Amino acid sequence: MQSFKITAEGMRAIRKKSLMRSLLTAVFLLIFGVLFIVFGPPGSSAPDSDQVNILVLVITLPAVLFALVVGIYRGRKRQLQLMQSYTLTLTSNLITREQLNTATITLYANEIKSIHKHSTGGFTVKGRESGDSIIIPPLMERSSDLEALLAHLSRLDVVDRTSFLQRILPYAGFVSGALMLCVAVVENKVVLIISGTLLVAILSWSFIKFRDNKNIDAKTKRLSGWMLFVLSAILVSLIFKLIK
Repeated sequence: MQSFKITAEGMRAIRKKSLMRSLLTAVFLLIFGVLFIVFGPPGSSAPDSDQVNILVLVITLPAVLFALVVGIYRGRKRQLQLMQSYTLTLTSNLITREQLNTATITLYANEIKSIHKHSTGGFTVKGRESGDSIIIPPLMERSSDLEALLAHLSRLDVVDRTSFLQRILPYAGFVSGALMLCVAVVENKVVLIISGTLLVAILSWSFIKFRDNKNIDAKTKRLSGWMLFVLSAILVSLIFKLIK
């Protein structure tokens, strides 16, 4: 039995990538929020110094910035705890992934459907059940020993390119934000139906994937419950706009 953890270098790489995504998302939401407050919905009269509610902007902007900073700080702190607790244990016939506040995944050799080695140096061990996948990040301890043990469990399939779905997933938040803004401010019913349908589909799919994914910690899964609230609000908004 051998155990492996993420190296300090690997943790820094993951945290850097995560921070960049968080900052890009925060800037995206902030820009759209400010534009909405300043200019209002499309079709409204052009704003002048009297129409723009500067007071709302002055009060709202610092509060939103503070909430974003606190959210990013807490998220990074929790992420560090999760990475430090990440432990991969392998024997001659099984692999186990353990992590703080995250469901433990154990796969025997005969339960492994495939093992993919990615160009980044990480691995994905897929079980026969859709939710039983172990994500192994790059820069693990004793990476050569780890790869040898994985190859003993099942044949390694080298994946040079990520799938289309994996490439667009990092941008799903941006797309959802743009669609939400569209549903909130657009009055054209054709555009509303298209953007609303896409948004509901993305949020519904994300909620199901979040709940079934055993690589997501319990706290993040609890927060995903807000998706149902957002979905309800979007559906109500769509119905009222379409019937008026």
